[in-house]
Amino acid sequence: PVLEPEQLDNKETWTPFVQIEAAGSPFEIGQVVGEKTRDLIVKAIEDRRDWFEDLKQFALADRKVRIDGFKKAIAFHHPEVLAELKGLAKGADIPLDEILVLNFQPELGALKSQVEADACSTFNLVSDGQTLLVHNEDGHNAYHKRMIILKGAPKDAPRFTTLLYPGVLAGNVPFINDAGLLMSTNFIGAKDVKIGVPRYVLGRAVLSQHTIEQAIEVATNKDIAYSFHLNLGSVKEKRLVAVDVCTEATDTQETKGLFLQTNHFVLPGTKHLEQIVYKAGGSSDSRYQVLAEGTKTLPP
Repeated sequence: PVLEPEQLDNKETWTPFVQIEAAGSPFEIGQVVGEKTRDLIVKAIEDRRDWFEDLKQFALADRKVRIDGFKKAIAFHHPEVLAELKGLAKGADIPLDEILVLNFQPELGALKSQVEADACSTFNLVSDGQTLLVHNEDGHNAYHKRMIILKGAPKDAPRFTTLLYPGVLAGNVPFINDAGLLMSTNFIGAKDVKIGVPRYVLGRAVLSQHTIEQAIEVATNKDIAYSFHLNLGSVKEKRLVAVDVCTEATDTQETKGLFLQTNHFVLPGTKHLEQIVYKAGGSSDSRYQVLAEGTKTLPP
């Protein structure tokens, strides 16, 4: 609902995010997060029980490929993220398979040809020394009033503050770390999907990087399983970079002036790729056009 000005001061209108802290090794961080968010994870799954059971049964029907195949790729490229997933499962006292299904959901949905179209929109601006990244995070109603703010203190990586979906790795939603690296992501429903490193895992690995260049190197892993868009920023350098990633191609573009992103490829190196969610006149196209028209009234 749209809030009227007089409602903005009404504390009853707002539901504060749960805030938690976790420190230590990847396994220890996952375990603490699992322990502190178990009830939220269980309730979110329960509110999407039919969807979740269908996705889980699909994954288990060919476990060697749809679970173990992804695990093998994660273990090879980012064993620290696999350790965090195992810690999350242990801390939440939820079977690891179920935690993995939650974290492989974009890839499993694409394999089933049942991709849910998220509705995030992003507005990037770099002009006259001003750097601005504006992003709205649209998720399923099951997460309403169940989102989390996680403050993490890893042993061997920058500390970070991030938004968090219950049961899902940090890094696929807005974050900032102590190195001054920040990121938000936009869902992209490309047609091509393969067994490889899931996008949520890559997002979590990006969270541990120090620079935009390091983040791009991690995100554009040639063994990526599926597609997504990253909005990367550096507080220290006052830079923003748009990155499209999928199994077929990647593209990056430094923001000079204004850059808009919704839920379809717009960069030159990727916009030709087939997408199963995007269609002309649909939600992503409509939001993109609204942003484009609205920004025409901005000063030069």
